[in-house]
Amino acid sequence: MSAERSTLVTAIIAAAAALLGSVVGLTGSLVTTNQQLAHDRQIRLRDEVKSGWLELTRETRNVISLLAEAIRSTSPAFLADARDRALAVEKSRLQAETALLLVAPAGIVETMTGPGPATPKRSIPDALLELSVAAQRPESPEFRAALNSLKEIQTEVSTEYVGLGAACRAYLTAE
Repeated sequence: MSAERSTLVTAIIAAAAALLGSVVGLTGSLVTTNQQLAHDRQIRLRDEVKSGWLELTRETRNVISLLAEAIRSTSPAFLADARDRALAVEKSRLQAETALLLVAPAGIVETMTGPGPATPKRSIPDALLELSVAAQRPESPEFRAALNSLKEIQTEVSTEYVGLGAACRAYLTAE
């Protein structure tokens, strides 16, 4: 009996060792799979942030270009047309900004929504409307004030663009 018992004990120990080895292997495999999934999620997030940033960059450049054209013009008709175009561009820019906010990590969201002026900035279409009305008399102080207001908005948009670009580049190049 003792030889049979010894064989049985050896078989039980071997089976337990094999089972333990399988459990350890399976655990290692799950850890590796979870790490790979986390890595894949991180890559997808970076791709989404990059594409959102590129879209927002394109729309912001459109806004800056539109503002530059409006600042150079004194034609009420051109400024009224610029206002109509600004409405469409601002809508596209808002959509791009929203899409980026949905996928962006906290640092980028903070840059986009962080501390800014206590008063809401003026709407670009409203500023263009004011300028087009004032352009009826380009020598008037109202025209100069409206033009200066539009230049301030252009500076704000450019500053936001640079700050957001820096935050996105920092995120995308971080290891």
